[in-house]
Amino acid sequence: MTNLTTTIRPQLPTLSNTQLPSVATPSAQQTRFFSASASLAGKRATYNPSRRVQKRRHGFLARVRSRGGRMIILRRRAKGRKSLSW
Repeated sequence: MTNLTTTIRPQLPTLSNTQLPSVATPSAQQTRFFSASASLAGKRATYNPSRRVQKRRHGFLARVRSRGGRMIILRRRAKGRKSLSW
């Protein structure tokens, strides 16, 4: 009986630790390639404030639309906040 089960369902080959690449220790041969335009530009300004976007994301109507937002408004009401949202 045991011989029959092994012939019906053959075992899949398993990977040993020697076949997997090492993730914890990067090898010295790995190099990173950067594009020339990215290295010439330097740091970009990533904070561009906009009241319209702020109100769309964090405003009262955005809070009321989702269940999590309604929970935020309930918590702020329970705490007694003067302003519930933007």
